[in-house]
Amino acid sequence: MNEERFFYQLGTIAYLSWPLYFLIYKAEYSTEEIIEAITFISILMVIYFAITIIYFRIVMKKKKTKVRESSF
Repeated sequence: MNEERFFYQLGTIAYLSWPLYFLIYKAEYSTEEIIEAITFISILMVIYFAITIIYFRIVMKKKKTKVRESSF
């Protein structure tokens, strides 16, 4: 498995585990707290995936280019 796919899967599993957690323990939290937490984690996941995309599209592309140039 390549690194990019691993980070996407990691983010997806983390994102899906939060609603599952709140479904299991919904008696311990108010509806307002659950909505607030899911909104917060959704915003963080957007940021996480954006950073992951930027890293693998820009940074890793530059590293691959440097490797190709140094091999000649």
